[in-house]
Amino acid sequence: MHRRRYLDIHQNGLTWDNGLALAANVGGLLLPGLTGLGMVVRSGRAAVAAASHSDEVVDAGRAVAKAAGHANDAADAARARDEAAGAAVHRAGQLHKHANHAVSYFGIYKIKGNGETYKFGKADLDRVTQSSGLPTRLHQQVRQLRKTFQDVSAEIIDDLGYVTTQQAKQAERAALQRYYETTRRIPPGNQKSFRPD
Repeated sequence: MHRRRYLDIHQNGLTWDNGLALAANVGGLLLPGLTGLGMVVRSGRAAVAAASHSDEVVDAGRAVAKAAGHANDAADAARARDEAAGAAVHRAGQLHKHANHAVSYFGIYKIKGNGETYKFGKADLDRVTQSSGLPTRLHQQVRQLRKTFQDVSAEIIDDLGYVTTQQAKQAERAALQRYYETTRRIPPGNQKSFRPD
């Protein structure tokens, strides 16, 4: 169902979010004087202070991506670079997961109960419950709904990648709006929180 994927900075280019997070964490590994910089990036107040050094952060991120791109074993280098980028971006969003500016690996899911669409929602795709293979938020909701419905199914309908909580909320709302425009119904699990345009 869901396969864990990380950003590929080399392929997709650097953005402010992934470059800053990657460079901060790599800098902390490579330069003893910069240890703890990842914590600085993770806090809202310190992120503003770090913005004044954005050119250094982006340069460091490019240097890491370039060095990884020139490694002898390109497959291992790409995998290591992707994992480092994904972990750095993920850690950058961990401190305040519910804040709109927090970055995480989000996806939009759909739950069906007895064959009927029951709910759309967003979930952190990096947090997976091993017993079901589902993102933890989705796993918990499916488990609760099995008390009500005989047949419950769930799927990730949109893998958003690393985005902010605000962007994930917007994608969830867009999925609900599309569903509403097609069916003229609001899924039961979204009736309290969703108001169509």
